[in-house]
Amino acid sequence: MFVNVDNTTHEFLRSVELSVKFIQYKERWKYRQRKIETAVELIQCYYNDFRVISLPLHCGMPSTASRVSRQMKQPFHHPKVDTTN
Repeated sequence: MFVNVDNTTHEFLRSVELSVKFIQYKERWKYRQRKIETAVELIQCYYNDFRVISLPLHCGMPSTASRVSRQMKQPFHHPKVDTTN
C-alpha cells in the first residue's frame, strides 16, 4: 500500500489549521508583528522545511518495512535559529 505524501501533508495541515492550538500560536505571532494565515506559515516560523510521512501500523511485507526504514534515515532538517530577538 502506497501513501500519497501530498494528500497526507494536506490532511495534516488542514487538521492543524482547525485546531485551537493553531489559533493560539497565530495570536502569539501576531503579538510579535508577524501575521500567520496558514499552518505552513506557522511551521516555517520554526523550520526551514518539513515533510509528513505516514508510518504503517503493521508492516507485513518486507519491502514495506525496508521502504519505511529508508524514509526514516533521510536527513533531518534542523529548526531555524531566530537571530532577530
